[in-house]
This record gives sequence, C-alpha cells and structure tokens, in this order.
Amino acid sequence: MEDRNIVLCINCGGAYKQGQLNCPYCQAENRREAQRRKKAKLDAYDNEARQMEQNIVSRVVKTATRVLLMVAAVLVVGFLIATIVAAVAGPMVAGKEQRQKQAHMDAMDSFLEIGDYGGLSTYMSEEHIGRYAGYDKYTQITELYQSLEVIRFWKEQLDRDQSYRSESDLLKWQRGWCENLIGEAMYYMPESRTYINDRVVLGNEQHLEILCEQVWEELLELKLTREELLDLSRERSVEEWDAACTHFGQLI
Repeated sequence: MEDRNIVLCINCGGAYKQGQLNCPYCQAENRREAQRRKKAKLDAYDNEARQMEQNIVSRVVKTATRVLLMVAAVLVVGFLIATIVAAVAGPMVAGKEQRQKQAHMDAMDSFLEIGDYGGLSTYMSEEHIGRYAGYDKYTQITELYQSLEVIRFWKEQLDRDQSYRSESDLLKWQRGWCENLIGEAMYYMPESRTYINDRVVLGNEQHLEILCEQVWEELLELKLTREELLDLSRERSVEEWDAACTHFGQLI
C-alpha cells in the first residue's frame, strides 16, 4: 500500500517524507510542497487583508458612532441651555418691555393731564411709538391733534395770501387753500366722531371732545355756521364739492 507521507524525488528517485521542501539526497525542490507553502502563504495574506478590512470598517463605524453621539450630546446640551436661558431671560425681557411700556404710558398720561396734545404728539414721534404698539388711546389723540394743526396751517395760508396776493390772484389761491382745509375738515370730523363713539372705551373720550371743540372754534372763525361745517363733512359729488369750495372762498 502506497504511503502518502512518502515522496519520491523526481531528480534522484530518493524517498523522503512529505513536508520537506528539498530532497535530502540531491537537494532538488519538492514542487508539491513548494506550491502548498506558496498557497498557504497567499491564503494567509488574504486572511490578513480581510481581517484588516474588517478592522478598518469596524474602526470607522466606531469613530462615526462616537462622533454622532458627541454631536447629539452637544445638541442636547445646547437645547437644555437654550431652554434654561429662555426660561430665565424670557420673564426678564418681558418684564423690561412691560416696564418700558408703562414708563411711556406714564409720560404720555402726564401730557394728557395738562392738555398738552402737542407735547404728546412730539413725544410719540421722538420715541417712535405707533398705532400697533398697543397705544391706541394716545394714537387716536395725536392723529386728531395733527389734523387740527393741519387745519390751522391752511388757515394761516389763507390769512397770509390775503396780505400780499393781488386781488386778481387772491380768489384762485384762496380756492386752493379752501379745498385743502375742507378736505382736512372732512377727514377730521367723521374720524373724531368714530373715535369718540368707538365700542372699546379707551379713556380718551374727554380729550377727543376737547380737540373736536377746538376744531369747531377754528372753523367757526371762517364765518361758517355749525350747520355748514357739518354739511362739509358729508360725502358729496364733484359738483357739490366744487360749489362748496367756491362758497367757502367767498365767505372768507
């Protein structure tokens, strides 16, 4: 029976044990053993390469996982800090805004106490306080006061024109100033009534009444009756407007 552990040298015919790389008699190479060892070495290289690849992938996954966990931790910490800051600073900011608003309201009420509507208008303009800041009570007053000032301005223009315009130009210029004055009066009177009679009681009705009375006094100086002034405030056609301007100019 042939012994598979015995190799016959193809060079000298000597017998020797499998596993030896060279013939012990003539030193010829054992090709089968050489191929086996070569294959074993290549297989080892392949196994090592696969192991290295697995290790690299594993390290990348672990690194990415750590980075993601760190990012998630930073986000969570940032969110918690932002929440705490908002919880602490929110009431402080709201309180500061409320105190500032109350300071504005106290200052504006001080103008109303002495009837200084001009001072109120100037204060609101300088502090950039508008209608949408929750100051409707004061905005209504300043809007009507500014209209009153416009009416006074047009009256001054009428008086000034009479002092130095020639008689031929006087009627033409008076007509223009009258149109502007009537237009402002037509806006002021219905608007003031709307503010005074609005459904929301703002506590400014008395001041609005005072301003309305001042407008009446300014317009009555132009030789118009209250009935004629009320008639000016209603809607009218182009022809009626033209006739009213002409009549108004003639009265002045």
